[in-house]
Amino acid sequence: MKNRKLAIVAFLLVAVLAIGVGYAALTDLLSVNGTLEAHSAAADIAFDEEIYFSNPVLTQGVEESSGSEYYDTVSIDDDPDIAYFTCDSLAEDTDVVIYTYTINNISEHDALVKVQTAEFTGVNPTAFNVTLNVPAEGVALDAGTTFDLVVTVSLATAAPISGSLQAGYALVLEASVN
Repeated sequence: MKNRKLAIVAFLLVAVLAIGVGYAALTDLLSVNGTLEAHSAAADIAFDEEIYFSNPVLTQGVEESSGSEYYDTVSIDDDPDIAYFTCDSLAEDTDVVIYTYTINNISEHDALVKVQTAEFTGVNPTAFNVTLNVPAEGVALDAGTTFDLVVTVSLATAAPISGSLQAGYALVLEASVN
């Protein structure tokens, strides 16, 4: 009787094992539960101070040194990932102010660089059109190269302005491995 019970238990174990192997052989779905993390040395680089703004230039506009009450400014703060410009000299719908910055990639990696525009001060920021020569999806910037960013500002309204409208903007760099 004891042998018969062992034979039945052994048969059941073999049957369960055969059913499991047979099922696995007949299906092509493999489920794995858990967490997957993939790390790349290049992806971990923050590009901190390796992709940055430099050479801010007021290409077209009214400089502070002109003595005018209304003038335009361009600058880079202590954080070279952020650049600033203010626009105060526009009075007619045909007026245009142009700022130029150099974006530098001194890293060892190619990057996709995006530039975000953020209004940080202004009486009426919707009165201005701000365009960049960088597409929304970004610009590819190879390791060790530069890109000249051109910012063009004009009035969004056709009416002449009496007095002054002023708006200040920040440009923020966002870089990822390309």
